[in-house]
Amino acid sequence: MKKISIISLLILVLSLGLTVPVAADTSTPPDRGQPSGNPMQTQLDNLVSSAVITADQEKAITEALKPSEGETRPSQGQDMSVLLKSKLDSLVTTGTITQVQEEAVLTACQPPSGGPSSHAGGDKGILGSSGSTSPATSTNGIVLKIGSSKIMVKGTEKDIDPGYQTSPLIKNGRTFIPIRTVIESLGGTVQWLDSDQSLTITLNGSTVVLKIGQKTATVNGTTKEIDGAPFLSDTGRTMLPIRFIAENLGLTVNWDDATQTITIS
Repeated sequence: MKKISIISLLILVLSLGLTVPVAADTSTPPDRGQPSGNPMQTQLDNLVSSAVITADQEKAITEALKPSEGETRPSQGQDMSVLLKSKLDSLVTTGTITQVQEEAVLTACQPPSGGPSSHAGGDKGILGSSGSTSPATSTNGIVLKIGSSKIMVKGTEKDIDPGYQTSPLIKNGRTFIPIRTVIESLGGTVQWLDSDQSLTITLNGSTVVLKIGQKTATVNGTTKEIDGAPFLSDTGRTMLPIRFIAENLGLTVNWDDATQTITIS
């Protein structure tokens, strides 16, 4: 039998309309099984880089967000926010991530909902007239949540007020927080004078003096009005209006209405 050359064999195959099998693509897929350029994956990578979450936690979050068989994903931003929080809530329940880490992920990965949020507590917004109501995005700042006694400081979780379980709250449409941990984390000082129930805060070259129950404060020697008077919590801790403090100490505050999260930088 005559030997058939490779070229002759190819001509025969093509003339008969046969197909030649081609090797499957064995190239390596993008890391973590996500398409290249996935915005949410990028945000999770950033949270790992800034030590807000670990690589293992990122993997668990990614797996939790994958749609299960037959699951239909909503297309609207607000519905996606609800779905994202539901998935993360399950990870908090199992102890895979902490509540503060959940809020950091929600803040970083929040889908757009068509515009800045507002709050029903008043026309100035929950932070006050100059407080931003856009979703918080900083992973290197300070993150607090209404009703949570935990605080995230540059990726590290701690108690806001060790031993007292104090947490930020909303009163008369304004946000109040226990301020000491925030100020000291930013390099400032807080002094309490029991005799007249006053608090002196020094940061960024400015000094603010407030008194419990008074709607005026002294900022670098000048008297200013406050839209929410400081008060003592049920545990005896001093609660201050964050908008006024931020405005007069050169801080930036973002409020995320969907998660009731405050980010300070």
